Amino acid sequence: MAVEDVRLRVRRDLEGVGLSMESASYLVDDRPPGGWGEVVTNTTLDLRLEVLEQRLRAEMAGVRTEMADQRAGLHDEMREQTWRLAGALLASMGLVAAILGFTG
Repeated sequence: MAVEDVRLRVRRDLEGVGLSMESASYLVDDRPPGGWGEVVTNTTLDLRLEVLEQRLRAEMAGVRTEMADQRAGLHDEMREQTWRLAGALLASMGLVAAILGFTG
């Protein structure tokens, strides 16, 4: 028996139990609620996931670049701070040596 024959028989049975022709047709109709335009296919999902993946990759590349810039800046700041500390330490040692040289 063909699918259309089954649908027609079910529609008539539903009408026979008191449903209107419109209600019976709605129940028997094989389209999804909202129509075929609302159906999401695997192809559609794959395309959307691909777009999201590309956006995520671009965003992650930007984050990596920012992190590399931050690391380079931090490295420069630490180097500068180390030189300042070494200079202050040498100056302090010279001052202590000068004081001890005058008093000793």
